[in-house]
Parts: sequence; structure tokens; C-alpha cells
Amino acid sequence: MNSVFHYRPSRLRREWNRIIETEGAKLGLSGCRSFLENKIVNDIFYEGLFNGRPCIVKCSSRAPDSMRTEYEMLKRVHDADACVFPEPFALWVSDDGRKAFVVLEKIGGGTPSGPASDILRMAVALRSTGIVHRDVCMKNILCGADRHLKLIDFQFAIDRNDYHESAFMRRNPKYLYIHFGNCESLGLGKWNDVLGLGFAECLRHFAPDDMESMGNLQGMADEMGFAAPVGRYAMFRIWIYYLSLCMQFMFSHKRSLKWRLYKIRKLRGLECGGMLSGLDSATDPSRRTTECSFPGPGVAEQNAEAV
Repeated sequence: MNSVFHYRPSRLRREWNRIIETEGAKLGLSGCRSFLENKIVNDIFYEGLFNGRPCIVKCSSRAPDSMRTEYEMLKRVHDADACVFPEPFALWVSDDGRKAFVVLEKIGGGTPSGPASDILRMAVALRSTGIVHRDVCMKNILCGADRHLKLIDFQFAIDRNDYHESAFMRRNPKYLYIHFGNCESLGLGKWNDVLGLGFAECLRHFAPDDMESMGNLQGMADEMGFAAPVGRYAMFRIWIYYLSLCMQFMFSHKRSLKWRLYKIRKLRGLECGGMLSGLDSATDPSRRTTECSFPGPGVAEQNAEAV
């Protein structure tokens, strides 16, 4: 994602500074400073302390429900395996539901000791909890101070047993498929954390010689796949898509058909009459000898007499 840092505080940043100083302090935040602004989904990022522990704060007014998703999904996988996922500390949502921020454990500052086993543990935890991350890639796997790899950014993860998209995704369907590398533009989402951008890329980077772990990961590919159920809206879009294909085919061939009939009528001396006679001339192989040629003087008359 493209990120821009503004040295002069904007109105939105001043508003978030006020929220962090007041509401964040009630939760236990202290010493927060902004370090990143994101103009696509999230408004601003802060780093500071949560009850004395280093933390990251993600704030969003564009997709506030995704903050709740990140907190709840991350809490589930963290409870399943705390070594390979950061701990979610707190969640705050405004009274009108238009703003929200989530407080997460800050990751960084280590060298992985067992990267292959950590990646396999991530996949096992996601499978056991029924969560589809949808954005597993190198930039979302960090190494913590405990020398374990950790998977972050569950903002747009989904539950395979209770599938529903966030309001931001429903408003921006192209972002859903482009960002997550999915070519289904008809609302038929299909995701696989192993086969997508997935764990295989990360395993090749961190442990390229561990063929046993690669084999175990490939064996999980069938279980990690998920296809979104087809709803009425998706079926409507499918019919519209097929209708548009039919219309494109008809209009793209309309001129060529008219031009063919015009040439047939001109070369064979046919008068401008019914369409059936023209179509018969266009489709009859025995009557196509002169339709694509440019005859000289007298040739058209000879062809007309031959017919």
C-alpha cells in the first residue's frame, strides 16, 4: 500500500491525536507518536506503550469494522498458538461506529530460529480455527524478539464457517480481488492461503532446503481452500456479465454482416429486399465465389448471369 507521512498535522490527524490522548489513555496507552499514514484503508498508525508493553495502534475511519475483525480474528489464532501470532491488546470503537482503533503487540528485533516450523504452525492454527487470512505474504510475516516468526494484518480475514465481507469490501469490490490476487470479478471469491500468495513463498525464502516442510505444506493445500458461497447478488452479476458478452458479440459483428450483405447484393445484382435472401447468400458456400473480390468492368454482369 502507498503510505504518505505528513509533517504538518492534518485535520484528521489532529482528531486522532485527541482520541488517542483521551480514549487511548483510558485503555492504558501512553507515549504514542504517529509514524505512518495510509490513504487507502487506515488513517494513521501510532507506536507507543500499552501498560508498559511496546505496541502498535491502527486507526481507521474508512473501514472501522475491519478493526473489530482484526482484533477478533487475531485473538482467536493467538489463543490457538501464541508463539506465531502477535497479541491483540485492546479495541476501541466510537459511539457512532464511524471510527475505531486496535492496539496490537509490536513485533520486530529478532532472527528466526526455526522458520519452517513456525510457518507450518501458522497454517495449522489457521486451519484449526477456520480462519482464512487472504493476505499471507512476505511483508506480513515478521520476526519477534523471541525468534519466532509471526503473522500479522488480519484486518480483512474471514471466517470460513460464517462468511461475510466488511462494509469497506462491499463498497470496493475491485480492491478485494486486485489486492488479494483474485481474478474472480463476478463476486465468486476463492482463496487459499497456501496456494495463493501464500506460505509456500515464505517457506522458500526462510527455509529453501527444508523439503519435508514444503511437502507437509503442500499436503495442507486442499484443506486450506475456501470458496465464497454464491448469493443472489453474485448470480445477478453473472447474468449481467453473460448478457454483456452477448451484446458485445452482436454489435461487434453487426457492421461486418452488413458489409458482407452489401457486397453480395452489389456483386450479384440483388435488390435491397428481404434479409433472408441476403443471409442465404452469406451462408451458402456455393455462392461465395465473388463476395470478397473486387471485379473489374463487366465481371459483375457475368456473375449475375451465371447465378
